[in-house]
Amino acid sequence: MMFLVWSAMSFGINLLTFYTKYLPGDVFNNSMVIGLAALIYLIAGPLAKKLESKNILSVAYFLASVSTLTMIIVIESCNGD
Repeated sequence: MMFLVWSAMSFGINLLTFYTKYLPGDVFNNSMVIGLAALIYLIAGPLAKKLESKNILSVAYFLASVSTLTMIIVIESCNGD
């Protein structure tokens, strides 16, 4: 199960890296944000030792949902101006 999750996340990160030049905005700022998002790999190991797989996935999906909703709200507020 964790192998599938790891594969999906790695594929997503690599796809996002290749798609960076097509994202709206400055390429350098987009790359910096993607790099900062990849810092989660530094805390993934210690977090996996402390929590069970089910708890880690629940936290990850919750954070992804909050981040997605925040991004939608920010994009909508920028388009409304």
